[in-house]
Amino acid sequence: MKKILPLAIAFLLALSSISFSTATEEYPPIAVTLEYSTQLYYPGDTIDLEIYISENSNMLSGKISVYYDPEVIDQSTLAAEKGSAISRYAFATNFRNPGRATVGFASSSPSNVGGLLCTFHFTILETTKLDNAHLNVVINEFLAPDTSTLISSYFTNEGGGEIDLPVYQPEIYAPVYLSLSGETELRPGWDFSVIMNIGENSKLLSGDMSIAYDADNFDFISCDMGTALTENGTFNLEYFGDKPGIVAVSISGREKLMTGGSAVIFKFKVKETPVDGNYEFVLNVNRLIAGDGETELIYNLQNGGILSVNITTPPPEAEIYTVTFYAFDETTVLFQIEVLDGEFAVFNGDIPKVDGRIFSGWDEDITKTRIFNDTSFYAIYRILGDANGNETTNSGDVSYILRYATGDITLDRLDLAVADVNADGTINGGDAAMILMFLIRSIPDLPQH
Repeated sequence: MKKILPLAIAFLLALSSISFSTATEEYPPIAVTLEYSTQLYYPGDTIDLEIYISENSNMLSGKISVYYDPEVIDQSTLAAEKGSAISRYAFATNFRNPGRATVGFASSSPSNVGGLLCTFHFTILETTKLDNAHLNVVINEFLAPDTSTLISSYFTNEGGGEIDLPVYQPEIYAPVYLSLSGETELRPGWDFSVIMNIGENSKLLSGDMSIAYDADNFDFISCDMGTALTENGTFNLEYFGDKPGIVAVSISGREKLMTGGSAVIFKFKVKETPVDGNYEFVLNVNRLIAGDGETELIYNLQNGGILSVNITTPPPEAEIYTVTFYAFDETTVLFQIEVLDGEFAVFNGDIPKVDGRIFSGWDEDITKTRIFNDTSFYAIYRILGDANGNETTNSGDVSYILRYATGDITLDRLDLAVADVNADGTINGGDAAMILMFLIRSIPDLPQH
């Protein structure tokens, strides 16, 4: 009992320092130091990259990424472990995305820490040859105990977070796979998107392409970058749609593209009085330049780079369908509305509260579900913090949120609604830390939304 009492007092004091932290509290910048050997590395050697932080770094959570060349580093052997500075923090890693290794950490009771934060281990591919490989360390975030302040940081190394190491791997460029996708059944006046998709590991640095379309039946609206470009964070997009029937786009980046998925989103509108029938959107590629800035990439247009769509004008007397929104008990009717064939339903009723749960959405996404018959939607309520959907809030949800924050997993719209525990509009280590605080009873309940 004599030993337990001082520990309890120390713990309560630590918690009180978090509870009474105010928005006006200032957090000094955190100095980050990288330590590694500058030796000549051979195939099979391991690069040990140690990351240190300055003393008295008062952090609730953080996330760090290291970008690397997957043609030099063996992704299958990536490893990382936390250091003494965060020995009591929850720790998660994400090595799934080629070219990026990410770690995240969080604590329910942060303290002033310093020293070794974590160590990354990168193994040189056995097949590589001598060259100069590049590592780029990025501090994604250091979050303060008030759960909202991002603490600034700086590197003490002369090159900042940039590291060049003497390792060689000849650059080999595989064909780039491109395709078009989008909604194929259309009605007069509808807005829709045609998406240009790109395959994984394209190593694209820049490119020029265009889409041809029938200007008599469609109007071009705008272009946006897709997730393949936005997640890279270094790409720019220009588009030119002044000439009816063709939209030209130009993309360029500071680093080669490694991730795949949607690259460019072309937004169109069906004219109000189109001619019913089948139409094609055709992708044409002028040039694709590889990561070295010089090599022209070979490309493969899946399905010939064509998206076929069909326009159907409904009869003058359009069908009207009844859409019913049900409560959590799947019996009580919350709202009913009549919707024209092919349109979207809008809920204008009241969402009742359910003890111990929060409304996280409908069983189907009503913003993306067109109505073609009488339809029912059912309210979904989930336990706040239950990010993995197992009907309880526990340490598994902390791990899930950290993995999401580092980009290791994705969460669907229902998971996202309950993962934002502190209701700040983002899902990060702050939400994980709040769940930890709830689990150890340093706070009585999670916030009520």
